[in-house]
Amino acid sequence: ASTQSVTLTLTEDQAAVIQASAPGRDSAQYWIRCLPHDFPAVSVTRYPDAGSPTPGWYLIGSISINSGADGFAMITDGNGTPVWYQRVPGGVVNVAPVDKNTVSFVPVLGPAFGVDPKGAYQIHHLDTGQTETLHTVGTPTDHHELLTLPSGNHLLQSYALMGGVDLTGLQKYGPGSTLADCLIQELDPAGNVAWQWRASDHIDPVKESTYPQPYIINGQDVVDPFHCNSIDTNQDGDLLVSARHLDAVFLINRETGSIAWKLGGTPYSKDGAQILQMQGDAEPAFYRQHDARFQDDEHISLFDDQTDAPGPARGIEYALDLQAGTATPVLQFLGAGPSLAMGSFRRYADGTNLVGWGALVNTPNVAFSEFDDSGNHLLDLILAPKIYTYRAIKVPLETFDPDVLRTNAGVKGL
Repeated sequence: ASTQSVTLTLTEDQAAVIQASAPGRDSAQYWIRCLPHDFPAVSVTRYPDAGSPTPGWYLIGSISINSGADGFAMITDGNGTPVWYQRVPGGVVNVAPVDKNTVSFVPVLGPAFGVDPKGAYQIHHLDTGQTETLHTVGTPTDHHELLTLPSGNHLLQSYALMGGVDLTGLQKYGPGSTLADCLIQELDPAGNVAWQWRASDHIDPVKESTYPQPYIINGQDVVDPFHCNSIDTNQDGDLLVSARHLDAVFLINRETGSIAWKLGGTPYSKDGAQILQMQGDAEPAFYRQHDARFQDDEHISLFDDQTDAPGPARGIEYALDLQAGTATPVLQFLGAGPSLAMGSFRRYADGTNLVGWGALVNTPNVAFSEFDDSGNHLLDLILAPKIYTYRAIKVPLETFDPDVLRTNAGVKGL
């Protein structure tokens, strides 16, 4: 084939596009992107003897723990190539698909939860260039969850501060304490509150919190006894919520607002919820979990960080028997050690199982691993040291047009 040599000068975020053609064949484009100097190194390790992952896009965001450095929301292909990305000052959380060629993400909005009254999720329509913002009403938006419902409504959460609370009996805390409540709001497309729920109405922080954490917010001492970090819904509209500082997940009856059942944590419920017992688990319990999701009406999955516990982090699915009051593991994917924070576990109908490891302890910095339903380890995506991702999501190729991703990557374009 003929060769051609061209010298180009590219600045950060710019791309060189090569148009290749041959007689009797369709032409093809090849893109070469000049990434920002501080873009985290991304690499992929495959295990071809175990099989090949199904084609798809991977959505992650980068956070540099304790450094405050900029992060990047990114969509990579199966080779770990960032086909689309956007810089996010201070780090980015929860990069997720919203619709065709539409992605949402949120900057880190506080030291552990959202405290910025101006903070909001960003929804980017990549094919039109339009950007929307979405925020809770009357209270700072938290960065842990944005769930888009079939109705077009959105579920968001806030750590609304509540003063004058008597926490006597909860470690060192006492009367007049200020707690970070767990407030969930459902917003309609116009941004109005259609429904909301407060944890303090249904959960006793003294009897149910297992890991209350202190923070100073705007000069005020605040305790975080709940730390809700994920929301999912079933066909009835009931909500599955994960609360890291309860070491528990629970089901909220949307119609009544009461907690119907609780799994993990202390064997008590202010609402008188059914307490499910774990049986047949290799670990005594899950600890500091994230990303609780419905698999169907009788199965849920979650990422078990095992923070401050002897077991390894894991993605695990439980079969629920509400009549017997039990939860039994049916499959799990184990990490190389515990995770300090963050993490996710997603199962897909095509047999994909994607485990985002959060901040693994004393192990290679694997952002996520992919397994098939037989437990075969297919792929690892690895980030630069001390760079972590809050959550990892995989979507089919048709979710994003590669040309749309390429032309919208970075901030300077071609």
